[in-house]
Amino acid sequence: LRARIGPLELARGTFNATITPDSYVADATYRTSGIGAALSNDAGRTRSQGRVVNNTMRPASFNNKESTGRQREIDMRWSGGTVRAVSNPPWGTNMGSPPATEALKLESVDPLTGLMQLSLLTGRGEGRACGGTVKIFDGKRRYDIRTRYVGPVEVSTPAYKGPAIRC
Repeated sequence: LRARIGPLELARGTFNATITPDSYVADATYRTSGIGAALSNDAGRTRSQGRVVNNTMRPASFNNKESTGRQREIDMRWSGGTVRAVSNPPWGTNMGSPPATEALKLESVDPLTGLMQLSLLTGRGEGRACGGTVKIFDGKRRYDIRTRYVGPVEVSTPAYKGPAIRC
């Protein structure tokens, strides 16, 4: 995977997922690159596991371990109507403004599950693609990624050349 904003590369990584009708497991590695590495030198690995309920991914656990910088490890668990998030070393006192409530955390997914949900939104057919919001809680902050359909486009990348949909 490569993350870009226009021609500017921000990060590179790998992604592997196993999805069944009832559950999923996803693993990823990442590192900043290009202009992203100039701003922050981050690398690590992450894993998400969860259930598939009514064709919707619901996380059960998430773990992110940084191999550079602060080498922070984030562990999150969704269970019994709560979301438990632990960071080692601990986060500072700023937990976002305003901090995420339990209700906001519960309606969210972890960043890796969010990446899969985002790909499902953008992977639908022309005219139906890109319409939706993915709500993410990363252990510290809650944020939304909103998409909207722009139209068809031809792309040429090292991995794919041909028609695509722009969101």
